Amino acid sequence: MLKKLSVLILSFTIFNFLAPSLLSLSISPLTKDTPVTLSSLSRKSALYYTFTVPNNLLSLSVSTTGSTGDIDIYLNKDKIRTSKISTWRSTKSGSSESITLSRPTRGTYYLTALAYTATTNTTITLKYVDSVTGVTTLLKNVPVQVTSLSKAEEKYFSFSLPSGSSNLVVTTTGTTGDADIFLSPSGVPTPKTALLKSTTDGSNERIAITSPSVGTYYLTLRAYTATSNTTVALTYTTPSTLPVVTAPSSPSSDGGASAPSVPLPTAPATPAPVPAPTPTPVSGSCGTSANKTLSSVPTSNLCTTGTASSVTNGTNYSWSCTGSNGGTTANCTSSKTGVVTPVNYTLTTSATNGTITSGGTYASGTSVTLTATPATGYTFSSFTGCTSTSANTCSVLMTGNKTVSASFTLTP
Repeated sequence: MLKKLSVLILSFTIFNFLAPSLLSLSISPLTKDTPVTLSSLSRKSALYYTFTVPNNLLSLSVSTTGSTGDIDIYLNKDKIRTSKISTWRSTKSGSSESITLSRPTRGTYYLTALAYTATTNTTITLKYVDSVTGVTTLLKNVPVQVTSLSKAEEKYFSFSLPSGSSNLVVTTTGTTGDADIFLSPSGVPTPKTALLKSTTDGSNERIAITSPSVGTYYLTLRAYTATSNTTVALTYTTPSTLPVVTAPSSPSSDGGASAPSVPLPTAPATPAPVPAPTPTPVSGSCGTSANKTLSSVPTSNLCTTGTASSVTNGTNYSWSCTGSNGGTTANCTSSKTGVVTPVNYTLTTSATNGTITSGGTYASGTSVTLTATPATGYTFSSFTGCTSTSANTCSVLMTGNKTVSASFTLTP
């Protein structure tokens, strides 16, 4: 009994020793779209925040910007971490940090802002994207440009497809980075719930349905890597409507009441021309066979997008990837195994009161012999810049750019 009592007293003592640090921890609320500015933080000091995530969020992001110093952020659900152990983190150099969560679960989240070095004027911002205000309407033949997306960040779109539509095509084109698209007729899709997806390398993606169902579709644009200037475009074909012609009423043959109107057969009509959708330019880009050292001529993976030319077998392997619809052409190369590109060096010569053999351009390792000839009334004196000399001749080993000069003295 005494032993158990001692253990209980010891446990109570340890709790009272640790508890004040946790009980005195100051945790501030963080509100959506309401930035919080920290005037300064000393090195290794931390501030703590909390916020509640509602149901059905598409994404949330927490970001920091600052004037000076280096701050890191750590995010956890349902509990606060006072150390660097965390579920999500952003620990880049400087004060620009960002954590983005796709489809976060409902609950209470805790954020730790830790000054890796002293910081000033750091701003913390919390943003939500929900399924109502965070979805952009996509219209036929009206491209939408997404200026930039950080890695794993998403942008959401929806569009309604009228009855009788066909040849549905959704495309993306981008300047830099790698963006993927996911399509679903039943709510905003994730990579796992999408009906269709396009996840090739780069930001040129395409989803096509020849005979789509009528209704509302949802599209998720997700940055596999950071992207910039990504354009999203929607096209589809709609049927034309033919008019119905009805015969006018006419008197009966016995002079009685007029006969009822009878629909006349409709003559075949030529549908109004439907303008063809403007093709989206697709630029060529090199495939995984580019920028490698290869032992034989590459025959596959020449282009990620575009049409590959034949491979030229020269000093290097080279080919091109031609874009379509006005897109640019990419030029691709790979080195050959064991091929060393020759290096040339320049030899410069000079002389006063005499002449010296002219310089020139020589391959690395070449030995060049120069001869100095004095002018009338002068005698050869010396060389500078030679590897070795003999009387009025100079040998130069070309291991780099060289300069050789000859000196002459007045004959007594």
